[in-house]
Amino acid sequence: MENDRLILQNQKSKKSTRRLILVIALALFIIVGILGVKAVYSYFTEPIGTDSTVVLITIEDGETAASVGKKLKASELIRSDIAFRLWVKRYAIVLQAGEYEIPKNLSLNSVAQLLTHGTFDTQITFPEGLRREELITLIFSENSLPTITCRDCSITREEAERLALNELLQSAEEGFLFPDTYTLSKASTLEELIGFMSENFWMKYSQYVENLASTSGLTTNEIVTLASIIEREVRTDTDRKLVAGILRKRLDNSWNLDTDASLQYAVGSVNCDGNVGCEWWPKELTLQDLELDSPYNSRKVGGLPPTPICNPSLSSMIAVVEPTESSYWYYLSDSEGNTHFAETLEQHNRNITLYL
Repeated sequence: MENDRLILQNQKSKKSTRRLILVIALALFIIVGILGVKAVYSYFTEPIGTDSTVVLITIEDGETAASVGKKLKASELIRSDIAFRLWVKRYAIVLQAGEYEIPKNLSLNSVAQLLTHGTFDTQITFPEGLRREELITLIFSENSLPTITCRDCSITREEAERLALNELLQSAEEGFLFPDTYTLSKASTLEELIGFMSENFWMKYSQYVENLASTSGLTTNEIVTLASIIEREVRTDTDRKLVAGILRKRLDNSWNLDTDASLQYAVGSVNCDGNVGCEWWPKELTLQDLELDSPYNSRKVGGLPPTPICNPSLSSMIAVVEPTESSYWYYLSDSEGNTHFAETLEQHNRNITLYL
């Protein structure tokens, strides 16, 4: 009996040992499996290397995660397009069309997240006081809106610029394209850009000028036209309000405006008609220029010019409807942009001698 008990105990001990071995083996298997999964996970999700070289990737509208994944893998930005597709699906990542510069040392998640912010956007700044022709020149010089600057790449740059200029002149009024910084899709058309600038003008005008304009006795076109002259004549807000007061006083007293800016506009229009990259604001006006037969020659023609001469700032428009009254009738700007005021023609002539 004693022997039977010993045998039974040995059998139980062996079974316990086998169970323990199985448990340990299973645990090791699970650990190895987990480590293996982690290794695979790391392999497919961590950066391929430390190379920070940037690769340009373009995602088109409607492109699938599978297609994007193949582009990324072909460019050696990720190890597996399948892993990328599964990752995008697992975390409900919405890929955006755009043009992306992606470093090679990003993780799979970083790459996926980067592709959620389209980079077809570009910024372009239009300074105050430019006429429409100069807006087109600026677009082409920065080459920031490819759809506009290369609508038909089979033609020359000059021909493309001239086509764009003709389109702008036919579809947008001078003075009503608000100077500002615009963030646009690189695929934006000139028509869309004109729309954005025009909408921005009316938004700013209605918010800051319209209420004041109701008591000014001036129409919107008159306000913008006078503001466009002031924009080209003087630089600071203080000077703009003083000059606005002077010019409005001249108009009320049937004086000619007698401004260089409006004549420069007229001369530039004559000399540069149909051209691109021209000098639209001649710095030196000749005696022949002074006699130019043009409604914009405010030395010869009374009242306001028929249209604005540039696209003015909000500051200049506010100056027109909130002018500073003074005893001045004359002003001039020196070579450094400082404005000198005078009450009489005699004082004005003295300023000419001193500052010009």
